[in-house]
Amino acid sequence: MILMIGSTGIMGAAYQSDTFFLIKKNFTLFSEVVQEVNSRYVDETDPEKLIRHSIVSMLELLDPYTVLIDESDNQTMEILTTGRYAGVGIEVGARGGRLVIIAPIEGYSAFQKGVRAGDTILSVDGISVAGMSLEDLDSLIRGEPGTLLILTVERAGFDQPIEFELIRENVEVKNITYFGFADADSSIGIVTLSRFGQGAALEVREALVRLQHNGKLKGFILDLRNNPGGLLDEAVNVVDKFVEPGIQVVQTQGRSFDASFSSKTDEPVLFDGPVVILQNNGSASASEIVAGALQDLDRAVVVGTRSFGKGLVQIVRPLSYNTSLKITTSRYYIPSGRSIQSAIYSHLDAGHTLQVPDSLR
Repeated sequence: MILMIGSTGIMGAAYQSDTFFLIKKNFTLFSEVVQEVNSRYVDETDPEKLIRHSIVSMLELLDPYTVLIDESDNQTMEILTTGRYAGVGIEVGARGGRLVIIAPIEGYSAFQKGVRAGDTILSVDGISVAGMSLEDLDSLIRGEPGTLLILTVERAGFDQPIEFELIRENVEVKNITYFGFADADSSIGIVTLSRFGQGAALEVREALVRLQHNGKLKGFILDLRNNPGGLLDEAVNVVDKFVEPGIQVVQTQGRSFDASFSSKTDEPVLFDGPVVILQNNGSASASEIVAGALQDLDRAVVVGTRSFGKGLVQIVRPLSYNTSLKITTSRYYIPSGRSIQSAIYSHLDAGHTLQVPDSLR
């Protein structure tokens, strides 16, 4: 027993030592190459541009959500909590190396002009988005309120690309866009939850309380169609309204110690009647956690089409010179142990993804 523990420790130390050696070796090579190019290349070079390109290319080998955030882009990280930005009202995700509309936001230009969840973006103002990161696309779409944006998309079932003329405006994304009863004589309540921003779970609680107060609530519909996700804590707290305390809702698993944790319910049940979840291809991330957890716990019936399939967890790490690294650190798993991530990214083959069926996840 003692020999086994000792040998494991030696192997672990050897592996760590090899990793550090490889990192140091390749850092040295990279530094030497940069110096040689900067001093000897036939034309004058921009070392910062070359090095930044190297960083971006390295991160592209991982997944579309791991990116370097410049100082000028840091403001976009506030959108999740403030819910305000200037754009055309679309949520975008990456799928199979392409940029896809997760959901148009109701009430804004993209929604009003007919942009749909599942549309694949080809260009913005004539600029091709092929190979572009989500952050680069974001910088193209945002602009001064009142300005025109030409969005060209590819849509399943259409032979030719579709072009939309959209107007940028100040977008304020609400957590709940509607709540009430299915009809005047109904005892079925419905809440349309469009995002999981700060306060989303509290707003769901308040809506449920008002529905219970205003009528005899016998059933409840939670509409998560075109909800692209948001904060994990809010998703857990929404599930908490329908499940008794002490039940595991979601767990994350990653390589580092602090990347793995589990979240459980801790509130008394607010509503114990039948629950139906509505979802579609625009339902992603936190929406899938809520739908999957309530389904796994036999607490809700999920109705609709296949959801987007984003089960990767990102954190933002501050770096030098007012930059940040948004990095994928773990994966979500719902109570049954299922992963909601539909695509596996291979760092051995840039841009390569493998779509995995539910039965194998």
